[in-house]
Amino acid sequence: MLPSENLNRKGFTLVEIILALMIASIMAGFLTVYFDVSFQNGGAAVSNLQGSLQLHSVMEKITTDYSNNMTWKTANRYRPGAMIMTSGVILEVDEINECISGTINPTFPGDDGGCKWKNPTDTTITTLLQMLDANVTAKAYSWFDGTQYIDDYIVTAKSVEFNEQTAGSGNYEEVNGPDPPNILKVTLSSKNGEQLTAYFPEP
Repeated sequence: MLPSENLNRKGFTLVEIILALMIASIMAGFLTVYFDVSFQNGGAAVSNLQGSLQLHSVMEKITTDYSNNMTWKTANRYRPGAMIMTSGVILEVDEINECISGTINPTFPGDDGGCKWKNPTDTTITTLLQMLDANVTAKAYSWFDGTQYIDDYIVTAKSVEFNEQTAGSGNYEEVNGPDPPNILKVTLSSKNGEQLTAYFPEP
């Protein structure tokens, strides 16, 4: 019969220790692979998020141009080629550099006290969406005071409309629109292949 102290002895056997070490090494291998992939892809995720935020920022400024800045305002910065509508008249900045508008509403070609204005180079422009299209294509937004920010993107704009595929179906498809446009589709594309699209209806 074994002594009583041998029956109460506590501890790990050699087999248990070896099994524990094997399990720990396997888990360590999985964790190493997981964290390695996470660290490698972490920077890409942040970069993609920054690119997406920049696309939305530029589109937000185009939207602001559409809703606010294409009307003449005093003490506003305008780029060469930017266009405005004032008192039903469309005018274009006649400057080689950026200018800040003065206090005289330019209801006809001339000087507002800060910027010089002329009739549009493109005489077919008669609507707000045509102005937005021209500004988007020329990257000549009135809010913009540099070149490097917007030049990182490809900007396209085209006239579209939506036709019902079958009468009464409620399903519509996008087709090329008329000129002047009723709806302007603006798409921003980054160098990384990201895209953001917005639709602007004629007010």
